[in-house]
Amino acid sequence: MRPIDEFSYVKNNKVLLDSDSLSQLYHPVIGNHAVLLYEYLLAFFDDGIKRHKFSEILNHLQLSMQEVEEALAILTAVDLLVLYQTRDAYVLKLQPALNRETFLANAIYRRLLEQRIGDVAVAELDVVLPDGARDVSKKFSDIFSVDENPKVPKTVSKNHFDLDSFGRLMLRDGLQFKDEKADVVKIYSLADKYSMNWFDIYQLAKSTAINGKISPQRMMVQLEQKKAGTN
Repeated sequence: MRPIDEFSYVKNNKVLLDSDSLSQLYHPVIGNHAVLLYEYLLAFFDDGIKRHKFSEILNHLQLSMQEVEEALAILTAVDLLVLYQTRDAYVLKLQPALNRETFLANAIYRRLLEQRIGDVAVAELDVVLPDGARDVSKKFSDIFSVDENPKVPKTVSKNHFDLDSFGRLMLRDGLQFKDEKADVVKIYSLADKYSMNWFDIYQLAKSTAINGKISPQRMMVQLEQKKAGTN
C-alpha cells in the first residue's frame, strides 16, 4: 500500500458516528491512530462518488503510511471496517461501532478492555437493570405471522467466542487459567489464526494443560508443529 494508491467507499453505506461507544469502549483497545482514522473515514464518506488517494489521509491526519496501514489493520480486526482490494484500487466498507451492551457481552472485547482500563472501570460501564425489573416485551412471533415473514438470520460478530461454554467445560474437567484475561485473548487469537471453533480449541487446551492450568504457549507450539508437519 502506497500514498499514491487509490481507494473509494462502498456506495449506500453511510455509517453514523457513535462517539460514546468509540470513546468509552473502542479507544482504549484500538488506540489513537485507529480512532482518528475511523472518524476521518466517517466524516469524509462520499457514497462512493469518486476515488481518493491515501495521501489525502496522510496530509489531513499527519500520519505516515505505515501508521495508516497499521490503523486500517486494527479497524478491520475489530469489525469497524472491511477492506477490499480490486485490480487497481482499494474499497472501504465502513461498519458501525457496537453499542455498549453488545460490546461488553463479547467475551474477547470485554477482556481486552479490562486489560486496558481494569475490571472496576469496565464493570462501571455495564448496563444495569433496576432490581425486580421483568422483561414484558413481545416476541416477534407474538406480533408477526411467521408464515408471512421469513426468519432473519442472527448476525454474529466474527470475533464472537463462546466463552461461557468454554468455561463450563473447564469447570467440568477441573481446569483453570493462570491469567484469565490474558489467556482468553491468546486462546481466541489462536482459534482465529487456525480457524478453529471454541470446542476444538478447548480440546487442544485440555490436552496441553499442565497441572490443571491451561497453557496458551503449549497450545501454540503444538499448532505450529502440526502446521509444519503438513507442509
